[in-house]
Amino acid sequence: MKNLRVQHLVDAVTAAIVARRLPPGTRLPERELGDIFGVSRTLVRAAVAELKTHGLVEATGPKTTIVAQPSVEDAQALFETMQVLESGAVQRLSGQLKAKQLTHLRRHAAREVQAQRRQDWLLANQLGRAFHTELVAQLGNPILSQVFESLLTREAVISALYNTEFDYDHLHDEHLELLDHLEAGRTAEAQALVVEHWTLVVKGYRIESTEPGSVDLATALQA
Repeated sequence: MKNLRVQHLVDAVTAAIVARRLPPGTRLPERELGDIFGVSRTLVRAAVAELKTHGLVEATGPKTTIVAQPSVEDAQALFETMQVLESGAVQRLSGQLKAKQLTHLRRHAAREVQAQRRQDWLLANQLGRAFHTELVAQLGNPILSQVFESLLTREAVISALYNTEFDYDHLHDEHLELLDHLEAGRTAEAQALVVEHWTLVVKGYRIESTEPGSVDLATALQA
């Protein structure tokens, strides 16, 4: 059974990375993490090891860990993987979603569009990312869902590292369009939309060479 204090630390760091409170390159000293969470260095190391398996942090020395700084090649490989997995999920779900599932997904997508129209960009992006998780979850395969959710968390790191000048607003509306294709059993159209979606996302990134600024770990991790 996983230590609850280790899981709490993992969840807190993950949430801070996804919310961009811990930018890529931010140092995560063992002692400071231990002090913040009131745990031993042994437990900190266990949490860091798990974060490494998810690609969220990386080691730059024997005792030095930073928030991951994925390369452009890493980003391309990640989005290709997500595209393949989601395209396969769409093929399985096309024409098979029940009314209750469609209602759930449409409500989620509608909240996403409403947040975007209110210019609540943070919530819109969170809901947009969660839509993909919810969609894959409809397959009822917990292992696939876990893998896909892990990939989306890595995507959040890349999003924090590479700013974009591309207007993604219309991508939120595409989620409702995708559900229409799935309900009607238009498999080819649904898969094409998934491919277009992830292709546009990765094309929108541009490299930022700026170094991470000073971060108050206690504040970032307890927000």
